[in-house]
Amino acid sequence: MRKKQADQTLSIASDCFQLIPVVQDGDPVEATDVKKIINHLCRMNAPFLEKGAGETHKDQETQTTVYFDVPHVSYKLYKQDGQVYSYVSIPRAEELKQKIQEALFLDVGGCRFVPAKLTLDDQHLHAFAIKGSPHLAVDLEGDFAERIMQLFRSVDKGERLLYSLTLKEAEDHGALRREFAKRLAGMNPDDWRSVLWHHAKIGLIQLIQFWLEEETKGKMKSLLNRLTGYGHDKAERAPFSQRKIRSDANRYMYTEAIFLFWTEQEGRAASFQKKLQRLMTDMQGENRLEVVKIQPDLTKVEKGYIDYRHPLLCLYQKELVQFLHLPRSAHMDGDFYVERKQKTEIPAAMLTKKPGAVPFARCLNTNQLISLPAPKSKQDLDDRVKATLLVGEQGGGKTTALVNMILETFHVRAASREEWRQHACSVISFDVADGAVIAETLQHIPDWLLDRVVILNHADTQHPIPVNFHDILQLTGNPTQIAELETRILLDCLKDDTKTIAIERYFKNALKASYAAGQGISWMRCAY
Repeated sequence: MRKKQADQTLSIASDCFQLIPVVQDGDPVEATDVKKIINHLCRMNAPFLEKGAGETHKDQETQTTVYFDVPHVSYKLYKQDGQVYSYVSIPRAEELKQKIQEALFLDVGGCRFVPAKLTLDDQHLHAFAIKGSPHLAVDLEGDFAERIMQLFRSVDKGERLLYSLTLKEAEDHGALRREFAKRLAGMNPDDWRSVLWHHAKIGLIQLIQFWLEEETKGKMKSLLNRLTGYGHDKAERAPFSQRKIRSDANRYMYTEAIFLFWTEQEGRAASFQKKLQRLMTDMQGENRLEVVKIQPDLTKVEKGYIDYRHPLLCLYQKELVQFLHLPRSAHMDGDFYVERKQKTEIPAAMLTKKPGAVPFARCLNTNQLISLPAPKSKQDLDDRVKATLLVGEQGGGKTTALVNMILETFHVRAASREEWRQHACSVISFDVADGAVIAETLQHIPDWLLDRVVILNHADTQHPIPVNFHDILQLTGNPTQIAELETRILLDCLKDDTKTIAIERYFKNALKASYAAGQGISWMRCAY
């Protein structure tokens, strides 16, 4: 290969992203064969070949040969701390990067791309590569995605496993297809004697078929097969490989498939190699996939570049499906690290631990503690909440109106959990009166949403102890003081500190008279 003959290989710079599936509740999305991303990977060379990629050039000053490589794309599954994380390295070519990200978004079923940097170490590292014949095809019928995940599940606590699949499109698909056809027929294209003997054998067989009688033909053909070690129809007994080379539509990907396993126990490394070899043997089909130990260049692995010192496979689209295992956003089994879709972004200040902050929840995606920072001023505190003021006499419908607002915001009318996820917003209600808001709200929450309702109350919600202005009146015996206080609350909510005639004469005087008469007005509830 020209890559090995060159004194130096120049690779196109790439960026690494963590691929994070975003999960939505609802019916699971059925996993399908990965096609969209493979279509782009098998057709990413064209603009780079026009600019001289895939060619070897000689530097006249240094007298060294330099190979300008075509773009590499690397996909990795990395298990650490009990979960599998996905990473993808994409060339810094804006159009290609956008196509690959869009295809992955559709194949995964919704995901985010977060810039990331992989840092790998060689302490307690055991590395393996997959070796096989480039012209022979693997089993195309089996589904080995679950078997790959079983390998990851076998990793114990404190161990790590990285599966790195680095790919590049072949520079000349037609030439490679002709080479594979020769190899499948028993020829070695690099040895002219092998090619000559192959055609001589075909000529002898045709001569036998033309001149000899039927009985003699069979004997001579059998003798010729024993002498050459290869029958004329041997290629017909490799249907997967024949399918690989027959169609001009097939496109080929040079593939570096390596596994990095970190463990302190030599026995565990040997056991992992045996499991990996069993998996490769089961999926090898007409190829012979062998697990071999390697000494990896971790810098190349981190950057997503092929290391040409390692064995390379040459796969076409259907074979690549067997090796490329992407997560699905519907995966809820805990293998892959996923995030749940949320409608709002949590402010950074609420994820920062500061003195005086009050913790009250955890983020669905990261499990980070969410805290309410201590307010810097009264205005800062007011900016955090949206207050609702409901005014009316007892029995006027204040509780019903507030309950309706809560139910509408919580979207209890949703027909399914998926619809609820899309349209509902969280509600926090402080009921400091008689507990009626809690009781009435719960009556309208469907059973399948009750798991999303949390009640925090140290009191007996069935027999609440109300604390209101009537209780204060019994303690103070001063209705004027209570009327002044309620009037001030009203003016604060209206953001108006002027004493208008209407409020001073009618509202406050009505409160005084009401308390003096012993009736009282239960006029306010607040929701945040």
